[in-house]
Amino acid sequence: KIVQETQNDEVQRKERLTSLFVRVGRIQFILLGLIASGVIFFGKEFITKYWAGKEYTNSYYVALLLILPASIALIQNIGIEIQRAQNKHKFRAIVYTFMALVNIVMSIFLCQLYGEIGSAVGTAISLVLANGIIMNFYCHCCCNIDVVCFWKGILKASVGLIIPIV
Repeated sequence: KIVQETQNDEVQRKERLTSLFVRVGRIQFILLGLIASGVIFFGKEFITKYWAGKEYTNSYYVALLLILPASIALIQNIGIEIQRAQNKHKFRAIVYTFMALVNIVMSIFLCQLYGEIGSAVGTAISLVLANGIIMNFYCHCCCNIDVVCFWKGILKASVGLIIPIV
């Protein structure tokens, strides 16, 4: 009976953490989605016509390559606090250190080939690998968060952005 109660407590804890993660993440996604869609639609014109000039068109693409992957981490910020509360944040520090080193090497290499866009691609790849894949897997497996449920919630929220984007 004690084992069953402990299992029930674990299930309830996972449900509460997932619910919190999904609710906060959805709010953050909506706000960041509005900002990102504004940058997508108005950023190029703003940079080339009103701010820096046509010779800085690549700045728009660099901004997109940095803003969109960074949004993955930003909509999951509550996960960092959950990891801290569970004292499971050491793994995050190790992953981020490793990905920073990978980012440096990739960005230098790609920058030499493709300039500023190459460097931004290196950073974007690092962000997607660290935040989008590794940390999602870790949160799902080790922190009692149903990340699949989280991304389903984000997909539901993104439906509202489809019409303005089209």
